[in-house]
Formats: sequence, C-alpha cells, structure tokens
Amino acid sequence: MCGIAGIISIDRPLGDVRDQVLAMVGALRHRGPDDTGLFAHPRAVLGMARLSVIDLQGGKQPIANETGRVCAVQNGEIYNYRELRNALSARGHRFQTQSDTEVLVHAYEEYGLSFPEKLTGMYAVAIWDSDRERLVLTRDRLGEKPLFFAYAHGCLLFASEMKALMRTRADLDLTVDAAALDEYLSFGFVSAPQTIYLGIRKLAPGHTLVVEDGQIKITRYWVPDLRPPAGRNEAEITDEIEELVERSVRRQMNADVPLGAFLSGGIDSSVVVAMMRKVSNGPIRTFTIGFDDSAFDERDPARTVARHLGTTHEELVLDPDIAEILPRLVAAFDEPFGDKSVVPTYFVANLARQHVKVALSGDGGDEVFGGYLSYMDALHKERRAKQIPASLRPVVRRMWHVYPSGAPAAFRLRKRGYNAQDRFVASSFVFDPDAKRQLLCGDVRAKIVALDPLYPKARHFVGCPTSDLLTAIQWNDLHHYLPDDILAKVDRMTMLNSLESRAPLLDHTLVEHGLGLPRRYKIWGHEAKVALRKVAARYLPQEILTRPKQGFGLPVKAWLSTSLARLVEDTVLGSPLRSTGWFRQAALERLVRQNRHTAAGPSNRLWLLLCLGLWLEGSARC
Repeated sequence: MCGIAGIISIDRPLGDVRDQVLAMVGALRHRGPDDTGLFAHPRAVLGMARLSVIDLQGGKQPIANETGRVCAVQNGEIYNYRELRNALSARGHRFQTQSDTEVLVHAYEEYGLSFPEKLTGMYAVAIWDSDRERLVLTRDRLGEKPLFFAYAHGCLLFASEMKALMRTRADLDLTVDAAALDEYLSFGFVSAPQTIYLGIRKLAPGHTLVVEDGQIKITRYWVPDLRPPAGRNEAEITDEIEELVERSVRRQMNADVPLGAFLSGGIDSSVVVAMMRKVSNGPIRTFTIGFDDSAFDERDPARTVARHLGTTHEELVLDPDIAEILPRLVAAFDEPFGDKSVVPTYFVANLARQHVKVALSGDGGDEVFGGYLSYMDALHKERRAKQIPASLRPVVRRMWHVYPSGAPAAFRLRKRGYNAQDRFVASSFVFDPDAKRQLLCGDVRAKIVALDPLYPKARHFVGCPTSDLLTAIQWNDLHHYLPDDILAKVDRMTMLNSLESRAPLLDHTLVEHGLGLPRRYKIWGHEAKVALRKVAARYLPQEILTRPKQGFGLPVKAWLSTSLARLVEDTVLGSPLRSTGWFRQAALERLVRQNRHTAAGPSNRLWLLLCLGLWLEGSARC
C-alpha cells in the first residue's frame, strides 16, 4: 500500500517540478511511512510513499523494466502477481525483485494498454513509457484504491488524495461544483468522476487514462460479466461460491508482514475469517470494537466467532472524544463526506494497526450477494407498485405538482409514480428535493433545483444487462455506493492509520458470480445473502447465521445533542455554513432544534451538514 503522485507535461518540456512532486509525496506519508521514491524524466516526474508489505527490501518504488525505459508506481496489491510473473518469465521477461509492482512494467510491455485486464487486485497504477512519452493511469475494477487528477498549465497532475494536488504550485480551479454539492446533500458523498471541486476529477473504477501525443483519453476496461452458476443444485452452487471465496482469501493472505482481520460477527467478516482458518494453520488475529450501549455493541457475536474459529481476538470499547476526533476524520477526505461509520472504522483500524500491518475485511458482501435491507424493501415496493396500473402512473407524477413545495405528502407521492429503479434511488436520499428547497437559498438553490435529483445514482443503471430489479440495484450499488462511500471510507480511515485493508469478497470473478446468481440464491423470503449464508453454515455457529443484520452503528443522535452540541452550534449555525450564503439560517436552526427536542429528529441530515461545515472550515485554513 502506498501513496502515489506525479506531474506530466501534456505537450511540452516539463521544467523542474521535482520539488513539487516531493511536496505531493510528503502530503501522502500517512499512506506510506516506510519509504519514498522519485523518478524524473524531461516530460514526467513520478513519486511515491511506500507502506512495505511484499518484498520489504527489494520492492522499492518507482520500479523500472530491464532497460529503465518503462517505470511504474503503484498504490495497492496485485494478488495474482505470481501467476503473471511465471507467465511473463516464460515469455522472456527478466525480474530483479519479488515485488508485485515489478510485474506491472513487464505486463505493460507484454500486453500494452490492455494490461489491467490481466490483473487481479486492488490498485491505482501510474506507468511512464519513455520511448512513447506516454503516461498510463489505471484504477482497479471495484474502486478500492483512489486516484485523483487535474489539468493545469499544460500538465496533468495525479495523486492518491486531493491534498497532494493542492501541495503544488498549480493554479487549480477549486470552485465548488453545485452538482457535486447536490449529490452530497442527497447521498452523503460525491461520486466519480466528480469531486467537490470543478477543477479536480476522480478516475472512475475500472478505467484507464492515457496521455500521449498531446491528447488525453479515458477508457473503460471492465464491465461486470454476469456469470450464472455452473452448479445445477444448491449443494453445487454452494461449493462453487465457497471455492471462489477460499481462493480469494488464500491469495489475499499473502504478505511479508503481520496480517489479521476485522471481525464484526456478521456473515461477511465471519466467512472471511472462517476461510482464513481453513487455508492457514497459523495464528489468526481478529479485531472488533463496541460500545457499552448494547444497541450499538457487536462484541458478543464477534467473540462467539473468534472462539469458534480459534482466533487471537482483540476488542476495544469506544468512548471517544468525538468533538476532538471528528474534524480530523472529515479532513481525511479532502471533500465533504457524511458516512457516520467513519468513526468506528477509524478506531477498529487503529486497534488493528497496533498488532498487524494488513487486515482482511468483509466489505462487499452485501452488494455482491444481496444483503442490504434496502434490497428487500425495494422488492417489497416493487410488488406494491404493481398495484397502481401503468396507465395511472403518469397521473400520479403530475399530482405531485399540485402540492405546495415542502408539503409532507409531495415527495412520497412522487416516489409512488417512479419506476422501481428510481424508487430505489429516491429511497437513498438524505435531503430529498423538497427538503433541499427548504434548506437552500440564493444562486446555489437555483442551480440545484434545476438538476435532476435522481441522476447521480440513477445513471449507474445504464449498462446493466438484466431487467431483474435485484440484480440491477446490486449493479447500481457496485458502481455508486460501494466505491465512493464504503471503499472510500475504508481506504481513508485505514490509511490514516498506515494500515492496509483487503476485501476478499471483492475479487472481481467472485463479484461476477455473485451478481449472476438467480434471485432465490440472493434473497428468499426474509433471508438475505442466501448463497453466502449456505457457505457460512458449514463453518459458523447457528446463532451467527440467525443473528439480525447490524453493521457498524453508533449513537449519533445522542452525540449531536451532547458531546457534539457545541461543535454543531459553531459549525452548522456559525460562520462555516453561514458564510457560504447557500443556506437559510432559519432552516438550519429548525434542524438543530428538531434533533434536540424530537425523538425521531433529523440526525442524518444534521450530521451531513456538520461534516460539510467541518470540511469548509478545514479547507478555508489550507
């Protein structure tokens, strides 16, 4: 795991920018505290900060081919590097190290721009080809590793985090993008290719960016291939899924440093740990966090799994100074980010880093195998919506306009008129269109009201090769919620602790098989993740299989009214939000008042505004 950065001239000599790239690398040292490296060419300078995990002595970066004409830096891990190395060696390539990064330069030489199609792993890679004066940037299929870029002064700048781009002398356009702000208010994050800034972009997962001959071209190299199971019955399908999970875990346990796993006691993380136990006779370390409040505590089920599988288990009971830590967590994203589970994710990563350098997780299990309660809800609403005749649905949509803006029934009526996919998108809103109309003012209100509120998420249904609703919403989450919320959160919080996190359930072949399962092997009645649960039943106690889904939870509403109350007053009602001119002060005061005095107060909305204000305050200081 590393942080990577660089500056490349698009069409002219670059000049000496080594000091700027070194400053970029300096901003990424939390991602790679073990080493730094630099490569310089008249048209390109690449840099990196390394967290040593594989080939600790020989795996220094940047790393080049035999001639030194092709050079690479990488953030992440290539899990199939040994198979690739053997295949490339058989074709005459010579290797100097045991590093997975060295495989990249030879794979590029052998396969050209299609080399990412050969990779299995999590990665953000930059390759400079001196002979062609070509830069290649590529990002892993699911988006586990981030990659940002910007254009300035005839150059392309790239980095693992936006803060590194801001360490340069480039005149970046840091104007807030109204469409990105709208997406943040709707969903709590900003998805690729946008960032909160007009002048900085994210390279989307499964894409490659090439700079050559004065041109910049971005192409997509991976679209999930829905693979129906080869098995003919339940036992064969369970065998197939188990084999794929086991293979992925086996690959991802390769490391030259101590390795462990996050364990919540849920199906996903428990299956990963069970497979770790199956493929390894050595000690396995597991980590969980909890609260004294049983409503948010996961320690008991995690202990049950740890005892059953014989792991060395570590726990932490959280009682954080949330007002002290939250500004630092928000700052790690360099743009607004409102997922509350950053808090437990940070602390479980901090706990793990005290014992290991790599931790496996169960991330992706819900998206791949159909685990979210929202999926069951969408299927339920699909059945209910069919009660409205198709000929009447346009009438229902038109009726929405009869209601005054902000009427409680207005948005609910509108959702009833949406199709099933749009209803799923609308059910994800934090601030729905009516709420945004009440909240916003001025030019930003006019810009946001004119936007299609569904578009940022609904666009990800495009390309889904099936009309099955469940598979379509899984597809959507794999392209929107998973990379830009879940995986962004895990990357920043683990990297803030210089810890590498790996997600075996996001092996791309396993993902394609999971998506391709018939619906009855995903959700059947009130049971979710049916296929993965069948695998779990072979290794885990019955009480874990029947435990209700919980996930990372935390007492946000209580925090907002107690330990965060002063921060809310200063940030949400104070100058950070007020000075933007975007918000109606009366609407902000109403949200604070409702959270304090109403049992079902708007804590999710208030949390989003608090994180937005903290980001604004932090960015103003930079």
